[in-house]
Amino acid sequence: MGEALAPLFVLAMALTVAAIAGEVAALVSLARRERLAWLSWLGLVANGVLLMPTVDLILTADWR
Repeated sequence: MGEALAPLFVLAMALTVAAIAGEVAALVSLARRERLAWLSWLGLVANGVLLMPTVDLILTADWR
């Protein structure tokens, strides 16, 4: 079963890393006051939605 789930795990990790990079890029764009600020805000929202399952997993994990 692990062999069947491994590609999905890799996809989820790649998506999470890409969303984190997108969040950072959007924040840098807003901090530099670049043009098309609406696109940066859209990137913050879209990447935030993608990161919500990861945040939920981290916050509700049993770390014992």
